[in-house]
Amino acid sequence: MTERKPNWDRMTEVGNKFIGIHKTLDLDKDNVNFGIIGVDGEGCGTVACHGGWGAVIFKVPHLVRSPLPYIAGGDAIAEFLGFKDECDYPGRMKDNFASWAAINPDIWGNEHGCHMFTSTGYLAFGFWAGDMDECTLEDIGKHYLEAAERGRKEETNDGAS
Repeated sequence: MTERKPNWDRMTEVGNKFIGIHKTLDLDKDNVNFGIIGVDGEGCGTVACHGGWGAVIFKVPHLVRSPLPYIAGGDAIAEFLGFKDECDYPGRMKDNFASWAAINPDIWGNEHGCHMFTSTGYLAFGFWAGDMDECTLEDIGKHYLEAAERGRKEETNDGAS
């Protein structure tokens, strides 16, 4: 069985989408807090809510009414990257992507990829608890871009062997 892996061009596109949305936000507004994304004032608590902002980026239907938009957003990111799952269970695709990141730390960039859709999501993007509030959507986007570049490089090196 061949290991599932992300499509590197699409990973680059996801990175650029996170950077793009970061640049369009008015960071001086009181309601923009990179620590959480809220739904009617209720935040999920993950850094920049990677999955929640993924739902915004991929325009997941019924985002505002969803009690857990980070799951739908995580699935949207994962499906776009190529982690389609025949199982219709919400969260399965995002879990497949996070698992891939955890078992491929040399490509993902650290050993904490499994945290990307959890309340300690900042770890997946190279931040620690003391600096989690410094992690921005732009940082997340750059992490995707760097991972895509490492993935391409590994494929090129594997092909040259």
